[in-house]
Amino acid sequence: MKREKLLEVNNLRVVFSTHTAEVEAVKGIDFCLYKGETLGIVGESGAGKSTVGLAVIGLHAFSPGAVLSGSIFYDGEDLIKKSESHLQALRGARIAMVFQDPFACLNPTMKIGRQVTEVLRFKKGFSWKEAKLDAAVLLKDAAIHEPHRLMQMYPHQLSTGMLQRIALVMALACGPELLIADEPTSALDITTLWQTLEIIENSKDKFGTSIIFLTHNLAVAAGFCDRVLVMYGGKVVEEGPAEAVFSLPMHPYLRKLVSSIPGTSRYDRRHALSWAGHIQVQPTACVYYAHCHERLSLCQENQPGIFNVASGHYVSCWLYGVDL
Repeated sequence: MKREKLLEVNNLRVVFSTHTAEVEAVKGIDFCLYKGETLGIVGESGAGKSTVGLAVIGLHAFSPGAVLSGSIFYDGEDLIKKSESHLQALRGARIAMVFQDPFACLNPTMKIGRQVTEVLRFKKGFSWKEAKLDAAVLLKDAAIHEPHRLMQMYPHQLSTGMLQRIALVMALACGPELLIADEPTSALDITTLWQTLEIIENSKDKFGTSIIFLTHNLAVAAGFCDRVLVMYGGKVVEEGPAEAVFSLPMHPYLRKLVSSIPGTSRYDRRHALSWAGHIQVQPTACVYYAHCHERLSLCQENQPGIFNVASGHYVSCWLYGVDL
């Protein structure tokens, strides 16, 4: 059965302007998201994951970024060409985003109840009474006990895990078609982590929500996502079904990441963990050239394309694009 695309990103490039230069955070990436799918985008800090998420929802411009080229087709419309008013109408209603730091996305001067009900009032047209009742139900569905008491509290009175669940409730309140989750399990204990993932999964089952899941946690991505993109230095270096990508990593960078996890190889206290290398990009070379121990002579002057190594499994590495 042919899957239906909800989102298609083509040649997306995003730069950030600084006092001394322009830094290209995303370097011409391509990917698609199918309806009902969970797509993981993994990589270390600085790889460009969050920038991709912000660009999709049109929030990159608030952090001085600019899309230089490319297209982001959502439901047949190129969002890059749409006005801010058009994007505002989409945000919260059809496309929602959960940010990495719940303290930063909640207003510290407003009670939780007002913040949750505002989403329902402005996006769904509910009255204050309707919004209050619906908000209590949504919070209870997110395993938050005594929702009416919690709605009278301020963000600083709650734990990080509780705030993350509230942020999820606000993002999912209108049953969005697309949820962009930026490190939603970061800094959470294991119990709260799985509760958070369960809330997202329930929304997927209830509303058919498609998910872009941004994370550096390979274990979570392997167990929660249908497909994954692996990013390094603003480029996609590997892409494919989650099970295939993590059971048989192909790119030298991903192999280093997987081997650095205790328990995935012959690791004990006598052996140092493998190190993938901090992001260090040379303009004309493969993005991973500076740290790659398998690099070829052509890697220094030529960016590799995307090569199909198995059904639906793609790698951006010259090791798979030349006849050795």
